[in-house]
Amino acid sequence: MNLPTIQPRPSSPVNKKTRVLFVDHTPILGGAQISLLELLETVDRDLFDVAVACSNRCEEFLESAEKTGAKVFVVKFPRLRGNFVSLPLRYIGTTTNLVNVCRKFKPDIIHSNSVRTHIYGATTAKLTRAKAVWTLRDFEFPKRVFTRLVRWADAVISISEAIHHNYDGGHNYPHLHIVPNGICAPQFKRSAARSQVREEFCIPDDAPVAGSVGRMLPWKGQLEFVKAAAKVSSKLPEARFILMGNVDSLEYKTEVEELAKELGIGDKVIFPPFRRDILRCMCVFDVLVHTSKEPEPFGRVLAEGMSVELPVIASPFGGPAEIIEHGTSGLLVNPEHTDELAEAIYRVLTDKAYASRLAAKARQVFDEKYDQAIETKAVEDIYRSIMAEGRKVRK
Repeated sequence: MNLPTIQPRPSSPVNKKTRVLFVDHTPILGGAQISLLELLETVDRDLFDVAVACSNRCEEFLESAEKTGAKVFVVKFPRLRGNFVSLPLRYIGTTTNLVNVCRKFKPDIIHSNSVRTHIYGATTAKLTRAKAVWTLRDFEFPKRVFTRLVRWADAVISISEAIHHNYDGGHNYPHLHIVPNGICAPQFKRSAARSQVREEFCIPDDAPVAGSVGRMLPWKGQLEFVKAAAKVSSKLPEARFILMGNVDSLEYKTEVEELAKELGIGDKVIFPPFRRDILRCMCVFDVLVHTSKEPEPFGRVLAEGMSVELPVIASPFGGPAEIIEHGTSGLLVNPEHTDELAEAIYRVLTDKAYASRLAAKARQVFDEKYDQAIETKAVEDIYRSIMAEGRKVRK
């Protein structure tokens, strides 16, 4: 069985829009998918036509992508592991489907949003003579795999210096670019959102609130947040604590809830259901607390908090150390040192002048580095650059 081929595209008129096909496989609406949606919303449609090839397992992502005006094609992206007998058939089948999408959309660039989709997307790009772009978002695959996959791309976009250094500490690949995730700046009044959401959550107007946003998983450190919250509550009994995020592990969420009850703060810890209007919900907080115990590839939630002018306390591992300057635009605290974490939360909740200085600097840094317009322009510049080049063979 052979992979499909299509005829080389004819030369394009000078003023033709560049056509970009984004490829994403994830069945959940996570940070990577939200980042892709915000890129779709802000890319210059006078210069670029965009489409998305994605799974149909996340209806919210499909609907959101369609609302941006992008063409949407449903493609299955099976795992490239497991049964090695069926692996070639899975690989060829998905690549064939992507080539069929390309026959309809005729992309100049195929931009993959994950490792798995880059394997499929880069093969399709070669078959269709499109350029291949890969956004590198995690630390989770071996470096030997990276050294192969990086050669399949005309450009690789790393979302943080931490990821870039992890895979290319020696700067051996000039087609790697560091482009931090951007966030679409909120268009609502923070004070109004604060009042509305506090009412929804039944939180008194004058209650200090520390909040955490992240998927409910052990390495995200919600247990450590609750331990620190109990210490804060002993000195600041009117304080409330909010834990928001997708529940990836119901067992872990139950463990966090039980710990809050054991520590006597079960009635002060709130677990709202997942919501898309996360920036509005963050306006309820007086401080955003990030407690990941393992390195974060970036730390999107921190940029989100900075966009609504929140003081931020973050884990010092991975991307957050690039986003936050300790003592200036936020605080960096090891979440497993729960006494130190509690002290930091307590100070921000009780020292209004200190909290205000951190918050103002956080918003300034957001405007300078993490506004979505900055990411979108950088990505568009990469597209223009590779389209101006001939196809290169990476060594």
